[in-house]
Amino acid sequence: MSPDCDKIKTSIDSLNQQIDDVMNAIRTAEADGIKTDPLKQQLRQLQDQKRGEALAYQRCLELQHARQEGLSLSFVIVTLLYAPPGKNSEVSYGTGSTTGSRFTVTSSSLSGYQIGESFGGQGEDSGDKGAIVGSGSIAVSVGTSDGQSFEIKKTTSSTVGMQSVADAIDHKKDQIYLWTNAELDLSQLGPGPIVAALRGQNSSDMIVVPVTTEELLDLSKLPDYKRTALAKLTPQDYKALLAVNPWASGGGLDTKRYVPISTSVQLDGPDHANDPIGFNQFDVSTEGVEGLIHGAIEKTSLSATITATAVLEGIAFGFSVGASMQQDYQTQTVTTTGSSQKATVKLKTSTVGYHDVIDIYFDTLFGSFAFVSVAPAGGFRPSETVVVGSLTSAGAPAANKRVDVTFANGRQRIVWTNAKGQYRLFAVPNGPLTVKVGGQKWQSVYEGRPLELTHKLVANP
Repeated sequence: MSPDCDKIKTSIDSLNQQIDDVMNAIRTAEADGIKTDPLKQQLRQLQDQKRGEALAYQRCLELQHARQEGLSLSFVIVTLLYAPPGKNSEVSYGTGSTTGSRFTVTSSSLSGYQIGESFGGQGEDSGDKGAIVGSGSIAVSVGTSDGQSFEIKKTTSSTVGMQSVADAIDHKKDQIYLWTNAELDLSQLGPGPIVAALRGQNSSDMIVVPVTTEELLDLSKLPDYKRTALAKLTPQDYKALLAVNPWASGGGLDTKRYVPISTSVQLDGPDHANDPIGFNQFDVSTEGVEGLIHGAIEKTSLSATITATAVLEGIAFGFSVGASMQQDYQTQTVTTTGSSQKATVKLKTSTVGYHDVIDIYFDTLFGSFAFVSVAPAGGFRPSETVVVGSLTSAGAPAANKRVDVTFANGRQRIVWTNAKGQYRLFAVPNGPLTVKVGGQKWQSVYEGRPLELTHKLVANP
């Protein structure tokens, strides 16, 4: 027993003696017919004081038997970013994006824990800045919305992104961001619940390592600085990381995990070698996605090492989690209302005659956007154009204008006019279509035959 508990116990013994003395005095006074009100008031005060000391003594004993440990995790996935199509294309997650993950940590003998105060706070605009190995930084907050799972979010004040160097979507360039110095701190007070918190080891700043699918598939391609930062990962860890990305593991598109965005976009190269190279920049958002998505869980095994064990009164209190644990990454529910996730996409290619239609999906596990090509390998040939539109303004070609097209099935597509004010459409469903430029609209019908459209912009529609 600690000296502090000894002092409280001595105080309780003294109060018990005082209470006995007062009770004896009350009995004597009552026998002699003397008023006992002052003595009874003194007795109540002593009893109240004893109750307070008893609670303090119980608390002191519980603290002696508190258990606390730090589990050094081999990795925690912060997010997974997907490569966009098109040479010199890029995707950026900045303001309006809190890309990240939501997950629980489980093992055969660790369950029912509660989430405590973790790294970086819990607000979208507050967080601790972590260093990205290689270059850059990322501000991240770790919190919980349900008390049972961790949420790692990039704060809206920081930006992460990636660029593409090929026209075709190359999932070998997808990047998974790994927190490599995470520690799961577990504590328990007496018989109370286990409380878990996720922090940097030894209260250090977060270290984040971006790793491409290509590097995971062939570890010899890991630069030395990444290899050093990932020294704790085992072959099983690398295998588990590959399984998180269906395009890296040979799986298909999981409709429970990926939500289709109702708007697709075209990637169009110049028609001739000397034509100017334009680019298509737009914001993609989860706002207005169709319905709800929930229920997908990606189970990822990881190794964990006990880094500390509390020893009290010669007794080691350990949480028997074994040598391995499991992270269950859970979907973030997507709705048609409320807050939305957003990314800025810039599509650009210098390849003459290259055309592709890109569908976009929201990855509910990691809050990022994945791109899926509709075209056959090598893209659509110019001869496969089914709709050609010409846009003029004041008698001159209206170049580099965004054109929004809505098809009969309700799907939308974004295209841009070239230097001649023309746009092409590929893979168009039969039926009515609406063309919109700014505040102006035109109606037409595609009937399975090549269709030419002409639109004139007016100054004040």
